[in-house]
Amino acid sequence: MYFVIIINGDTMKRVLITGASQGLGLALAKKYASMGYSLILISRNKEELEKLKKEVLKEYRIDIDIIPYDLTKEIVNFSKEILNSYSNIEVLINNAGMGIADSILYHDPIDEEKLIDLNIKALTILSMEFAKYFKEKGYGRIINISSVGSMMPGAYISSYYASKAYVSSFTYSINLELKQYNVYAIAFNLPRMDTDFDLHAKRKSKLKKGKNPMVIADKIYKKMNSKKGIMNIGLSTKLMNLFSHLLPKSLISKCIGSKLR
Repeated sequence: MYFVIIINGDTMKRVLITGASQGLGLALAKKYASMGYSLILISRNKEELEKLKKEVLKEYRIDIDIIPYDLTKEIVNFSKEILNSYSNIEVLINNAGMGIADSILYHDPIDEEKLIDLNIKALTILSMEFAKYFKEKGYGRIINISSVGSMMPGAYISSYYASKAYVSSFTYSINLELKQYNVYAIAFNLPRMDTDFDLHAKRKSKLKKGKNPMVIADKIYKKMNSKKGIMNIGLSTKLMNLFSHLLPKSLISKCIGSKLR
């Protein structure tokens, strides 16, 4: 069963954000609202989306549509429904994602399938469908949220890091294909952030507290018109990119694993 969306006026600029109910997604929603964008917010958590909508509307006079939806379900039909229901979407932000932090020996195969469906499949289909839409418009930005983990293997967080390597590689490649149409795709490799990721990944991390998501959201907004396919955000991310080229992969992976065991 799909939803019915009432199309508002066609003059507003819109951003669609997945995984918008908390963490970086929530911060991005607030940032883009502050810059005059109307919001299309997608998350499985309807209550949190409604809470965010009320909070944002207290400060900004914009349109906000919330869509409670699980992006691991029927993503092809869902993406087409979205594009048939809205006009003037200028920015797609694929922020939704999940991680599993444990030995592969103890991964639940159902959770692993969900990770692949969300981190890779949903992001790919949405990027593909929006690329076609943006090409017809002659303008668009596809922002895919990646991670410092895309640069290296990571023991005890293997599938998450591998999925982010896919995100960065895929995004860099499609940016080369799309830029001739004034459509740009950017993968933002982000540092560790102060969110509930550890809780949802079911891990007890020994790593230090991460960056403020609002600070990261501000940097993403400022750099969203870059024509580069990959952007490394923060000093720690840039240093890890350097180390990933200098140090043996086995050493890096063991160091990461030691923080997660």
